[in-house]
Amino acid sequence: MASLLVRNVEDEIVRALKIRASQKGIGVEVENRNLLADALLTRRRRNFEEFVHWCLNREGSGRAFPFFGSSISGLQVYFPRGY
Repeated sequence: MASLLVRNVEDEIVRALKIRASQKGIGVEVENRNLLADALLTRRRRNFEEFVHWCLNREGSGRAFPFFGSSISGLQVYFPRGY
């Protein structure tokens, strides 16, 4: 396993990391590893704003979007293909 040294981290970020680790009852180093793993190795769910940005900025956005939908308890939900 490799080691990682991060320099010039803002004091506010370090304080927030310490508080977050303390609230979880774990060390700062462990919380830092967890944050890096979550940010880089897990697929994150996109929020609506990111979804709209993706729709408007993808190639060919001037054409009709290839949406497909499914109904969940009367709610119509649309997802673009490949999203």
